[in-house]
Amino acid sequence: MSITVTRQKQDTKTKMIAVWSPTAAGKTMIAVNLAALMSEIGPTALVDLTADNAVFTWVNCSKTEGLEELIKGNPEEAFYPLHMPKLRVYTKEPDSQNVSFNGEAAILNGIVRALHDHNIVIDAPREYLKAANILAVANISILIADQNIHSSLILQKHITKIRNPVLVVNRFREDCPALADPATVLKKEAVLYIPDRPQPVLESILVGQPVAAKDEEFKTLFSKLLEKLEG
Repeated sequence: MSITVTRQKQDTKTKMIAVWSPTAAGKTMIAVNLAALMSEIGPTALVDLTADNAVFTWVNCSKTEGLEELIKGNPEEAFYPLHMPKLRVYTKEPDSQNVSFNGEAAILNGIVRALHDHNIVIDAPREYLKAANILAVANISILIADQNIHSSLILQKHITKIRNPVLVVNRFREDCPALADPATVLKKEAVLYIPDRPQPVLESILVGQPVAAKDEEFKTLFSKLLEKLEG
C-alpha cells in the first residue's frame, strides 16, 4: 500500500502521531493518556481507527456518530470527555454497523484535511495491512510492546517499513527475563518503560479519566514521553 497525504493550511508545529501494536499490549491506554496531555498544550484530536473501538470505553463516550461524521469531512461532532474537556475524540460505539476503517487512503486523507489545524493522535488498527498507511505518513509512530515476546517478533517484521518509529515498553516487570525485553528483541532503545500496575489503569477506565491525571508516577512517565516526542 502507498499513500500521499497533504495537510492543507496546517501549522508546521502540528503532528500526526500513530500509536500501534500488533497485539493487546496497551496501545489505547498510551493513546488516550498522550492525547489528553497534548490537549493541555494545544489543539489535539484523538482518532480511534481500531476494530474494537476501545477508546469509546476508555473515555466514557456518549456520542456515537463522531468518527462517521469526521470521515465525511465534518469535524464538529467530536466528543469532549468530562475529564479531558480540551480533547476532541472521534470514535464509535463498539460493534456498531457504522463505517469502519480498513486502511483506505481516501479516509485517512479526509481525516487529515478535516483536522489540519490539530495535532492528531491515532489509535491504529492491530492488523498491519490496515495500519500501514497510517504508519507510513505519521510524523512519529509509537510502537507498543510488552514482555510477551510474540508482540516483539511481529514488530520485528515491520519496523523497517515504519516512519520514525519510537518504542515504548508497556506493563514492564523487573522479574521477567532480560531476553524478553522488547528493546533487546528489536535491537532498538526504548524511550519509555511503563510499569505493570493494572489497578490504577483499570480504575481510570471506570471513571473515564486518564490514569496520568490521577497517578503521579504515570503523570511523570507520560510527561517524559511527550518531552521525547517533542525533542
